Amino acid sequence: LLAGLIPVMIALYIIFRGSFFPAADVASYSVKQSIAVLPFENFSPGQEEDFLGLGIAEDILTQLARIPDLKVISRSSSMQYKDSNKAIKTIARELKVNNVLAGSIRKYDDMLRVSVTLTNANDENVIWADDFDRKFEDVPNVQRDIALSVSQKLKIALAPQIESRFKEKVYVNPEA
Repeated sequence: LLAGLIPVMIALYIIFRGSFFPAADVASYSVKQSIAVLPFENFSPGQEEDFLGLGIAEDILTQLARIPDLKVISRSSSMQYKDSNKAIKTIARELKVNNVLAGSIRKYDDMLRVSVTLTNANDENVIWADDFDRKFEDVPNVQRDIALSVSQKLKIALAPQIESRFKEKVYVNPEA
């Protein structure tokens, strides 16, 4: 008798679980914090900087992916939102994340401005926004600074070795 009841109970559970367990909202997709890094928009005078904006977003994504307690959506999944007019909440729901990092770049001569906005997808409130004005050769450090700031704003504790890695300065020879 018990052996016959088990399949019936499983079938009832599958049928009725939607009634007792409503669909999760964006915040409950993961126990960990989750984030999508969208392709950065190019506001520079020339179109050749499009690749720079994509590269900066990808490097920030790579830095964030090194944080164990942060679920980071892949570049290929985020890339579909380049030039998208969708709302942050819609993008977050489609990617199943609770935070979205968006940004833009402006390059003038040897200077670069990277503007970023970290948004909570549940209420679409901006958690953090900042502008980084640096010389072009300082791009790797800007990317690390942004990743470190994101982890701090999301209140993710970093292991000492990861935090020290974020704080290491990278020196680039602009002539190379």
